Amino acid sequence: MGIFRITLETNADTIILNGEVDNASAKSAAVERIQRTGVKIVDHITVLPEQRFGEKNWGIATLSVASGREEPDHKAELGTQILMGRIVRLWKATRHWFYVQSPDG
Repeated sequence: MGIFRITLETNADTIILNGEVDNASAKSAAVERIQRTGVKIVDHITVLPEQRFGEKNWGIATLSVASGREEPDHKAELGTQILMGRIVRLWKATRHWFYVQSPDG
């Protein structure tokens, strides 16, 4: 699985890059490609996992069946279910939600 979500915004003669990727080389490649156009760039791309996790970016499901939603909302589509004891990769977190990678990708 690869994470590569980058959006572009234009502001006069500047392109603002927002989003997230799962490795620094993907970020560098995207920034370099756009810089070749000669346009001024503002880089707001985050490399995941979030730095606040440090080396503790793994988790274990502690519910018998945890629902993996496609978006951070209880009404969002169910993308997967994670069984108790399964290990997940933590990418980022909000106050109530974690963005994880389950064994099924």
